[in-house]
Amino acid sequence: MPTIKDIAREAGVSHGTVSNVLNKTGKVSVEKIKLVEAAMKKLGYTYNPQARELRRGISRNVALVIPSLQIDCYLDLYEILSRSLAKEGYTVIVYETNDIANSEEKIWESDALSGVCAVICISSLGERLEKYTLSCPVLFVNRAPEADMNNCGFFTFDFYRAGQEIGKYILDNNWKNVALFSSSMQFPDSKMVFDGMQAAFNEAGQGKTDVKHYSFDFALANNIAFKLLDENPDVDVIVTSSMMLADAVSTAANILELTEKPNIITITPNRVFPNSHYITYEMNYVYLGNIIVKSLLEHLSGKKPLPKKEMICEQGFRFRFPMLKKGNERVLSILTIPSPNAEALKILSPNFYKLTGIRLKTTTVPYENLRAQFKMQNDEFHFDLIRMDISWLTEMAGEIYKPLLEVIDNINNLPSYLLQPSYSDYTTVGQTMYALPFDPSALVLLYRKDLFEDAIQKRSYYEMYHEALEVPKTFDQFQRIARFFTKSFNPNSPVEYGLSMTYGAASVAVCDFLPRLYSVRPNVCQNGKIEICCEESIKALQDYVDSVQYSSKSEHSWWKNSILEFVSGKSAMVQTFSNYASYSIDSKYSRIIGETGATIVPGGRPLLGGGLIGVSKFSSKKEEISQFFQWYYSKDISSAIISLGGSAPLPDILNNYDFSLYPWLSIFSENLNIGIRNLNMPQMPHFPLREFESILGSVVYNAVKGIMTPVEALKYAQSMYDTLLRGSNKSHP
Repeated sequence: MPTIKDIAREAGVSHGTVSNVLNKTGKVSVEKIKLVEAAMKKLGYTYNPQARELRRGISRNVALVIPSLQIDCYLDLYEILSRSLAKEGYTVIVYETNDIANSEEKIWESDALSGVCAVICISSLGERLEKYTLSCPVLFVNRAPEADMNNCGFFTFDFYRAGQEIGKYILDNNWKNVALFSSSMQFPDSKMVFDGMQAAFNEAGQGKTDVKHYSFDFALANNIAFKLLDENPDVDVIVTSSMMLADAVSTAANILELTEKPNIITITPNRVFPNSHYITYEMNYVYLGNIIVKSLLEHLSGKKPLPKKEMICEQGFRFRFPMLKKGNERVLSILTIPSPNAEALKILSPNFYKLTGIRLKTTTVPYENLRAQFKMQNDEFHFDLIRMDISWLTEMAGEIYKPLLEVIDNINNLPSYLLQPSYSDYTTVGQTMYALPFDPSALVLLYRKDLFEDAIQKRSYYEMYHEALEVPKTFDQFQRIARFFTKSFNPNSPVEYGLSMTYGAASVAVCDFLPRLYSVRPNVCQNGKIEICCEESIKALQDYVDSVQYSSKSEHSWWKNSILEFVSGKSAMVQTFSNYASYSIDSKYSRIIGETGATIVPGGRPLLGGGLIGVSKFSSKKEEISQFFQWYYSKDISSAIISLGGSAPLPDILNNYDFSLYPWLSIFSENLNIGIRNLNMPQMPHFPLREFESILGSVVYNAVKGIMTPVEALKYAQSMYDTLLRGSNKSHP
């Protein structure tokens, strides 16, 4: 193995230079970085930061001691821990015990755990854990040590509650003969499920209901499944603690060719869509893993002690809609534009039909044709639900929609987060609630993490601008970085363009530009009028026009087009609405999967986007609409919409997702809270936002195309606003 001395000699540089390159200190010139990297490649040197830290007495390895990765929930836990900790420079090393105490003891007694910075453990040892002590923190999952141990934490689901809810489900279905197929009763998670089931039966006055328990060994799971069915030919329902055991029971039932196959309830990690073979009681191991990672990192940094017991409540039967009622076949028509949410709705609509008998007839029309459809609505021809752009609400809600309280008997039956102030721009005009958010989003900045973290690019940028290459927080930084990553200005750029832009139509150009304008002029309305033509605004527009030279100059007329250019690997950054960000993880389009970061747009004034949905003034389908809202705004359907690439308005489901794969979700709630999409003109409530954006978008497009200078463009816009405001004042004295 070549040493640092060998690399230094080969590259013709000092030992310190090689060390600085390996540690990415940013203190080395681009020329020397290239020399060192070439020498490393020639000598076959592979840098191992973990080995270096071990030599310094520092470890970034985390041990995960679990029964088996064959168990689906433990596999989910490993995957979220591995991805999340890898982002922070840690490596997860797995030790499988098969729930055999002697096997786990050998791990604790060996040197395997002596060189790690933390242990995460689902233990099979019980009281035998007391004799082991480690200098590093230990985070126990689902099974707590029987005695207090120093420097330990405990994270678990409520398995007793799970048993109770499963027991109640069994009672509701009038099943009498019950079996539990799980790990040994010596493990508290299995024991609590059993006790919870018995408690549910006792509370219902069915304490004599006999729950037969069968425990399994990993090597004998299939054997035990056959034994269970052989000894209980009349069993009504079998509760299993994992999908692996459910599959073993199902396989045994098929081979035995049972006339009446038992129902199977299985405890599983969360899944986006319902399981078609088993009844699932789901526990959110992604959320659990995120909590563990957060607690561990805070503990290692000295910020917080580990919790004595953290109970995770993200669990239960999913895709159950007791509030929905199956009825005769009916049709509910929806008008919307092509979007990820519209596509997701078409995929999920059979589920709604199965539950209610209501067929969703979803019609999509191009954005520019939507207003024409509005004008055609009457008693003879109309849609029941209409999706409208957020910028149209103030102007058109009263013309198109019924107030929601005329349709929904109790608005408080909807999830409370839909009624929060952050959603008011999607719901309310004056004091009247007309709509609900359909596909809320906000502009985000997506960027190539691999480029921003590359040592050569960081050093090159520093040499060029004498500042660190960082994700831009201001538009001045944004401009410099865009120029730096444009090959025509920097031949050494690894991508063609610094930016992918969306300015090919007035309706999108205004959205792309407004965050720049709001960053220098947060309130364009002063003294009851719009003041758009000022020094700050002119500079913002000039900078926007200048930024086109850092793009492909393709006149993308919709957000999908510009983000597809970005994910193809042609550019370093793109500003897009978050409901289109999912294209970055679609292998059909993306060449940069796993390399995308997301942050608040420069200037910190993101534009709200997406649309809202309301009830047509001509629709009389009150019951059908009420059922649709209860279904669409459920946690399960919202989760499915996100997984299908759409945007769901329920922030409390976002912890179901791994932010390393969906980085834009990590800023979703913050974006909604700080986002803007109104003129804030209390003195002039009747001035249409759509008109404001249409005029500004047109002059922005003209400035980009060179038809007008930025000064001419904003002067023209100002005169148009002044004229409209005079007319608005006369119409609304």
